Amino acid sequence: MHAHILVAAANQRLPLLFDEGADIKLRPGAGPSAPFDLRFDLKYEGSRRPLYVEVKSRLLRTHYEVFRRQARILKQRDPLAIALFVVPHLSERGRHELRAAKINHADFDGTIFIRTTGLVIDIKSEGKSPLFEVHPSSINPFSDKASLVLRVLCERANRKWRVTEIADSAAVTKGWVSVVTDELVRRGYVDRAADGIRLIDPVSMLQDWTASYSWKANRVESYSAGFRYEELLQLLPPLISRSRATSALTLLAASDLLARHVEHQQIHLYVAPEHFATVRRLTQAELFLVPSDNSGNFHLLNPRYPISAFFGRQVVGKLPVASALQVYLDLVHFPLRGREAAEILMRTLLGGRLGITAQQLGQFVV
Repeated sequence: MHAHILVAAANQRLPLLFDEGADIKLRPGAGPSAPFDLRFDLKYEGSRRPLYVEVKSRLLRTHYEVFRRQARILKQRDPLAIALFVVPHLSERGRHELRAAKINHADFDGTIFIRTTGLVIDIKSEGKSPLFEVHPSSINPFSDKASLVLRVLCERANRKWRVTEIADSAAVTKGWVSVVTDELVRRGYVDRAADGIRLIDPVSMLQDWTASYSWKANRVESYSAGFRYEELLQLLPPLISRSRATSALTLLAASDLLARHVEHQQIHLYVAPEHFATVRRLTQAELFLVPSDNSGNFHLLNPRYPISAFFGRQVVGKLPVASALQVYLDLVHFPLRGREAAEILMRTLLGGRLGITAQQLGQFVV
């Protein structure tokens, strides 16, 4: 196919592919495109970014370095600009190689892959649902969805994880994992090499996380229950089972079950937002709950992290318990001996899992 015919085909086909794939628009852009073949304006969520397209009849490895050099020059001229490499058809191997080479690419069949600062577009041509994700220029790795990446890495801190493995474990896309990992690497929490991604600075990571998060970020409803603490722990499992609710104990009740040390009479139960009303109704009726201020002994928490608060939850003595990491995050700023319980949890359980040395433990709560 002659070059001018190929470019004309790309000029016609690409806007249609973007319009079909997601809530984004590709429109002809103003201004010169050389040395690229085409220029478009990529519009999404009120934003606009220039997209420069290089069109080739087929994929050759000799194209890689030439295109990367052009893309670097373009980025220096305009930090918001995106360079896109396009061929009529890409094989699975070709798509894999272009991703590995960090080259944004597309074909006429419907494959589109763009990953740049603030934006991820990943559309497959094999009939799968398209993914379109827009990310802020600076990812907060401690936000709900982003923290899933850290939570996976913390499960086995000495392991080197592949992007696909993290995505599968966290139930997120590979594009999202890559974007969050970029920020984790920038902050020095993790290392990314050819053989995988690994947590390398759990101390700084946890210090920064606890500085930006408090259990008070959850919406809490407090009650006085008509039973003693031990009785409530026995009554909760069948009640939770009948409610079919996603739930997990946290704070002192959870630390009790993971690393018992602090005496208390408090129960704090995370409940997923979609199940909150059901659990509230059942617990009020069957545990004789009376609404109270913070002096109550039974508390329902609508989580600040509606997704990730339940990641890694476990069953201990028939009771659902949040992960040791989530319990630790909640305990650090909890006023009723929370810091003491957090320290015990770190020294007896969490520190070992994260590979934190005895000397480093002194940098945590005291």
